[in-house]
Amino acid sequence: MAVLSGARAKIYFKNAQGSQVLAGYATGVTANENHQLQRVNVLGNLDSSDIIPVSRSVDVRCDFVRISENTLRSQGLWPQGATLDVLNFPELTMSVQDVDGSVIFQIEGIRCENRSFTTQSGSIMTVNATFQAKTLKETFEI
Repeated sequence: MAVLSGARAKIYFKNAQGSQVLAGYATGVTANENHQLQRVNVLGNLDSSDIIPVSRSVDVRCDFVRISENTLRSQGLWPQGATLDVLNFPELTMSVQDVDGSVIFQIEGIRCENRSFTTQSGSIMTVNATFQAKTLKETFEI
């Protein structure tokens, strides 16, 4: 049984041209899949009659080591330009892969939300980026 550790994980994106691009080596990835639920309450009953799922959302936070001159923008993975350029920026697909190339998670329908970087004395530069997405798939679903 192989165990994935942060030291083994890499973050890849498929850009608008369909090419797979290495964004960096993961130092931290957090992905949340949320199901919004709605209670069904009826008059004359204190207890809910049912709980119904009404939507699903996915959000992702990635912290990864920046590789040389490869920025998210220079690789076509982050919108830039005027309002229409940002609005028309295509959805992305991200995969978290083990060093052997096996996909552990695949996140689809990604829209860029926030990015920052961290650099400090005695440490390597990291990029921190958050995304909203449509679906989160595990290995067996891909």
